[in-house]
Amino acid sequence: MKKLLVFIILLISLCASGQEKPNSDSIDVRILNKGKHYIKEHTITLNGTKYQFSDIWPKKYSEYQKLPYLWPNNKTKTIIIDKKMFKYDEWLTTELWPIDHVGENKFVDGKLTIELRTKVKSGQLEIVQTITKE
Repeated sequence: MKKLLVFIILLISLCASGQEKPNSDSIDVRILNKGKHYIKEHTITLNGTKYQFSDIWPKKYSEYQKLPYLWPNNKTKTIIIDKKMFKYDEWLTTELWPIDHVGENKFVDGKLTIELRTKVKSGQLEIVQTITKE
């Protein structure tokens, strides 16, 4: 009788451990604009879902957003406004597409800051991104 009771308790505990709901929004992410250009929009795409950060002034942070995870290299789209003194302001866009995530470790918890450095070279927008964990 004791063996049957122990077996039933063990079976129930094994079944209950599989019922845990995965945390779908487990990290907080914000953007730090380390460049000299105004970032109008920075969009991160994960599994077809777009997470948008808007209106980030130079040397300022965006608000935190909850994301399910983050790779070191993500599909991103960045739009900046290059302010001109005596001409019209110039809007520049760039998209980064990772080839694959082989050998990369996914960020799944904690608070992260994505530092973006923007540079305009020959009319082309260049972005250097660094992810730091807080």
